Amino acid sequence: MPTREQVLALVRERGGDYRVAARELAIPPGQAYLIATGMPADGSDGSAAGLGRPGAVEGSTQLLVHAEAAVVAPEVHEVVHAWIKARVASDPAMLARTAARDAVLGAPRERESPEREPREIASVVTGDHDRVTALFRQLAAIPGVTKGGSPVQQARRGSIVERIAATLWRHEATEEEQLWPVVAERLAEGGSLRAAGLAQEQAGKEVLGELTQLAPSEERFDELAEKAEELTRRHVAFEDRVLLALGAALRPDELEGLGRRFRRVADDRPGRPDPQALGDPSAGAVGRPRSRRQGEAASEPEMARPGDAPSEE
Repeated sequence: MPTREQVLALVRERGGDYRVAARELAIPPGQAYLIATGMPADGSDGSAAGLGRPGAVEGSTQLLVHAEAAVVAPEVHEVVHAWIKARVASDPAMLARTAARDAVLGAPRERESPEREPREIASVVTGDHDRVTALFRQLAAIPGVTKGGSPVQQARRGSIVERIAATLWRHEATEEEQLWPVVAERLAEGGSLRAAGLAQEQAGKEVLGELTQLAPSEERFDELAEKAEELTRRHVAFEDRVLLALGAALRPDELEGLGRRFRRVADDRPGRPDPQALGDPSAGAVGRPRSRRQGEAASEPEMARPGDAPSEE
């Protein structure tokens, strides 16, 4: 029978692999672990107090004893999913709270202190991107009608889509006024970048506009929701590259000034457009209200540029 010192020395030489060391010692891996640490590899002593001992392994050592055991993550096991669904379905309080939840925009957020509020344009824009990305993740985590989602889950998905549409409308309408004119004026290929960005936004508006007109119980709702997420993800990646180029072309004070104006204009917008003011009725919840756009352009032409950049209009 090998000694504790012999097992520990061989395990260290073999990079901590008890299986390899056990084969060379001609003993079972579980026995090698018991000799080296004084603890059973199957955890039958019910204690973790010895994990600081020489040779002890952090994590499961079950496979040193049960070589044929399959490692299964319980959170992805169908039996676990079925059990969770059954427990949720039998909890009236949880069902009531879930049914009452929605994604309707609340009161405007209070501005952060000047020291904490993002100022530079890239931080402001990417902050909006992060919020929309988080909403799409929530949407993907809830099964829709095509994946057997319950009526409550479908209603929740519809509410999240409304929030996404309202958030993107506010964000992209502000970009049209505050960001893209500056991109066109200050970057070497700004005109083409602006055109590409606006085309991507219009494609997203059309999909979200159609999506918000559908009931979450329709199968096409799930299809369009996935398409909207893909279009948004691509557009965010495109804008990240544009913002990098803009950051290299503008002075720090210009970037900060643009960020401040962008945040102020976005915060002053309503959570969703007035249907009577939509320039294109087919644009749905993300269409741009022409009357507001024209009014702002006439009263605040300087909003389209940072610092002393000339206005495109």
